[in-house]
Amino acid sequence: MSLFGRKVLDRPDQTRVMNAHFYLPDLCSITALLPLILVGQLLALALAVSASQLPDFNWLRFSLLSSEILWIVLTGAAILCRLRLLLQRMSAASGAALCFIALIVIIALVASAGQWFLSYLTFDWRSSVWIVIQHIAVGGILAGLALRYFYLQQQLHVQQQAQMQATMQARFQSLQSRIRPHFLFNSMNIIASLIESDPETAERVVEDMSALFRASLSDEEDLVPLEQEMSLCERYINIEQLRLGERLQVNWQKNLHSDTHIVPSLSLQPLIENAIYHGIQPLVNGGTIEIQLSDENDQLHCSVCNPYTQETANLKRNQGNGMALDNLEQRLHARYGSASIFSIVREPQQFTVSFSIPLKIDAAQSGRTA
Repeated sequence: MSLFGRKVLDRPDQTRVMNAHFYLPDLCSITALLPLILVGQLLALALAVSASQLPDFNWLRFSLLSSEILWIVLTGAAILCRLRLLLQRMSAASGAALCFIALIVIIALVASAGQWFLSYLTFDWRSSVWIVIQHIAVGGILAGLALRYFYLQQQLHVQQQAQMQATMQARFQSLQSRIRPHFLFNSMNIIASLIESDPETAERVVEDMSALFRASLSDEEDLVPLEQEMSLCERYINIEQLRLGERLQVNWQKNLHSDTHIVPSLSLQPLIENAIYHGIQPLVNGGTIEIQLSDENDQLHCSVCNPYTQETANLKRNQGNGMALDNLEQRLHARYGSASIFSIVREPQQFTVSFSIPLKIDAAQSGRTA
């Protein structure tokens, strides 16, 4: 359970649902294209069977239908694959209309080309025109059904994301918004004891607590500069060092090209708090917390390591350790998806929690919140 909490939205973000772009699977990938090819060939088989009885199955008709549908599927997939970037800048309705028109044009062109080729064999232009119209009508119905399926799939996905966001934020509030009473009481006692003997230090503690509580009561799930997150961590460490004294040692190891990288607010502080509360405080002689930060390969890597013994392990199980870590992992996954990495390593003498997040994310990812 972390010191800080997050604001919970009163309801899912309906604006995001309304403004969502039209969803299409990645037709550039073979995994999305193969099912379409299979369905197309099954459709050709069904049309060929429905046109004649099985004893008189027309293999030529099946071959022609199969070739035509294959051309439509492959050409349509190539065109729609190119349209994906454009669809992300359009509304769902406009994107669906554009896809439908593109598919109708492709069906018309492929059907016309096929009939033009066959007309040299039959010399029946009137029949060919009606066949093209028939193919456009049937293809348009099937294309509309497919696009409707993709649209409903997208709406379901957006609603699930909104529900997951609301559920996770509610969990964050219940598990993270409760300020640990011992931290508040200990900090107030420190201030009271320093007012007469060291008023400057007492004033600094008040300022540190003010910054901590301001962050904990923030109304937004902000992305903040890394230097701001580190400053908040140092304020927290300063208060805890006044309480624990020489028992708490902190070793910062920074291998950063820049400290202005954007990170989720309160992403590093809960790890430090967890390390102090579960790693240092139970030990009579205390210990050292190792905090490592590095940026390489467009990834920000953060790890916090604290002493780990069997005694502290038992205390961690009894005191419910792990909720803050689970919440942070879910927050990072909700914002960055599979681009984030979160790991916990328990070794005989130390306990290490690490996470990596991308330094560059697109607009869709930066808009997701936990």
